[in-house]
Amino acid sequence: MSRAYRKWGLFAFISFVTLIGLSGCGLANPALQDLKNGDKLIGIFVAFEEDLKDYEMQNGDTLYYQEKKLVRADKSVEKLTDEEIQGFNNGFIVEGKRQENDCYTFDNIDGYYMGYTERNFEEDGENYSGMDSHFSDGIYDTHIDSEAKGSEGDDRIGEEIHSLQGTIGISSKKEGELAINNVYERADGSVYTKIPASNVLIVNPDSGGGVQTMSVSESYAANLTGTGLSSKEKKKTSRFSISIEQVNELKSAVIREMDNDHGLIKIVNVDLTKKDQRLQLDGKTEYVIVEEHFLDRSGKPYSKRTAYDCAQIGEADASGNETVGAHTFYRTKRNGRIALVDVNFVR
Repeated sequence: MSRAYRKWGLFAFISFVTLIGLSGCGLANPALQDLKNGDKLIGIFVAFEEDLKDYEMQNGDTLYYQEKKLVRADKSVEKLTDEEIQGFNNGFIVEGKRQENDCYTFDNIDGYYMGYTERNFEEDGENYSGMDSHFSDGIYDTHIDSEAKGSEGDDRIGEEIHSLQGTIGISSKKEGELAINNVYERADGSVYTKIPASNVLIVNPDSGGGVQTMSVSESYAANLTGTGLSSKEKKKTSRFSISIEQVNELKSAVIREMDNDHGLIKIVNVDLTKKDQRLQLDGKTEYVIVEEHFLDRSGKPYSKRTAYDCAQIGEADASGNETVGAHTFYRTKRNGRIALVDVNFVR
């Protein structure tokens, strides 16, 4: 299965669209969702249920308020502070830590982050807005979009919409829940999420596989001065859609290099433990056949073959090597997550 390549810091310009016949009153309080004290939605953090056990009550757990202890279903006992008790009642605020790739992690929770940062700039005397998108490793088939709606005059600013979409692969044998936790940014720039999440996707080996999608969206005023909302204030909307794709287990893979007469030149075994790879093609290679060997959810083996024409002229890197094709493998890890293995065909 191939996919479109993505790069960090993708940048999308916002073009203003003139609205014809826009009338009526300006934005009012009922048109906006909870402002959360001015904090704005900038992303989502997706985590498996078992990775959130320290922040959520599980089936069979008992909370003793007077004794300030939590007895887990396995009979283990945890002493709690007043803050922890309040967290189990109302949810835990977990602070985000920014990473080098501009994604965020939250404590030691193993999860996926998808979010954006806004950018304002001036070009040729005109003011523009844009966004840099950020996706954790393991999120693929990503898409970003920015749109601004409003009239040309100064009497009504309108609405800005930022949208991000992505897909997360998990084993077809995986069972449980995935929590979609909203991520917010405060006025001081700090970032946090709240656990447990109200949005949950349930995956089950008996569900038949396929793809499930969940979206979250919030709108708010761009200018949060005071408690009232002026008709001239801009409305901002953040939308995030995440798809969960159940993937069968990939056991092994080979790449067959073929010549112009459809003769086999050589067979290369793919190392599924290496994330980014380059396959130096033979000079006579006209096309390659990628052969993948899977086990379906019932344990039955099957194979899949994909052919790539490598006779085309590709893009050359600094060393003069041309990339004339690529394939992405979806390898199942022990924890049920899918690791992406990219192989570029170069000559």
